[in-house]
Amino acid sequence: SNVQALSEIVINHQTGVLFKKGDVEDLVINLVNLIDDDGLRMQIGKQAREWVCEHRDWSKISETLSDVYHQISV
Repeated sequence: SNVQALSEIVINHQTGVLFKKGDVEDLVINLVNLIDDDGLRMQIGKQAREWVCEHRDWSKISETLSDVYHQISV
């Protein structure tokens, strides 16, 4: 759903699909759209993987943690 925690990391229709929180009809519309559109599913999957590799790779995470640790320990 489009709750803040997810909407901060999911770019709608690029790295995932967000639906209105609590809106079952919006969820159904989005699911049917994904079921019917092979190309959209493939594109979102590819872009999502690229985003994860770029932003959530362990080397990136450890670099970020190192930077934060350095900032708080100085």
